[in-house]
Amino acid sequence: MDHPDRRIQIDQRIEVYQDYLSSEWAENILAAANPSATLDKMVLDLLLAWRTVGYTACMPANSIQAMRSALIGYSHRSSSDANILAFGENVIAFVSRKIPELVDDRRLRSRLIAELTTEADRFREVREKECKDIPVQPLWEDFLTTPAFHLSVWSSQRLAYVGFFNAYEAFLVRCVKHAAQAVSLKTSEAKKFYEAVRKEFGDRVLDTCWLNNGLQADRHVRHALTHANGEETEKLKEHKHGILVLDGVLQVFPDDNKGMLGRLQAGVEVIVSAAIVHPRFK
Repeated sequence: MDHPDRRIQIDQRIEVYQDYLSSEWAENILAAANPSATLDKMVLDLLLAWRTVGYTACMPANSIQAMRSALIGYSHRSSSDANILAFGENVIAFVSRKIPELVDDRRLRSRLIAELTTEADRFREVREKECKDIPVQPLWEDFLTTPAFHLSVWSSQRLAYVGFFNAYEAFLVRCVKHAAQAVSLKTSEAKKFYEAVRKEFGDRVLDTCWLNNGLQADRHVRHALTHANGEETEKLKEHKHGILVLDGVLQVFPDDNKGMLGRLQAGVEVIVSAAIVHPRFK
């Protein structure tokens, strides 16, 4: 029996696989949390998680950028005059074993070495002029023809989506647990969780940082990627998530991750502003 085909799609532009988490935003939110040692640690943990997830999302593209930089560096490396002379001597020594006359005719040998050295020096100059840059997009597209690399790019965005949202959810729960001095608190226990958020931080935090339509869509995308093999679930279809669906499977692009990260950052700002004035965080 033939195996079923699975179609996948990625963004082919290498430049979109970078700049997931703004360093400026990270510095600002950390400064806002700094007055509270407890909140400062929680924010730092969140930023560490997001930064490492961002690195994972960037990794396939960064590996190609690093390869390009290495190739450019190697192409610009010049051979010394001594190396060029040694090259000429080695070539003549090798050829002399097959053409003994070169050993006997020292004038011919000297002329050959001189010509080899001149041509090697000319080649060095030409290479330095012509190998100034290597376009990265063609190199990237060439690697994308390799199934394993193509799949790693596709999978990196799915993993990042889950990682970004999980870190946000953990941060929100930690803040509420600390404020309420709760031993256990889970978002899956919705009624208990909602009551705790309302009591400690108010309706605005609950609505803005958890119940708004954008974050609920993100949450159900996370569920689909984690628990449903990336297939668009019936629950997810109720939300306008904006992610491409191909043969029933979610195709996560870098812009999807960045869009969600923007919504999560807005939520973090509201949480931090509420927590910093809470008595438990002083």
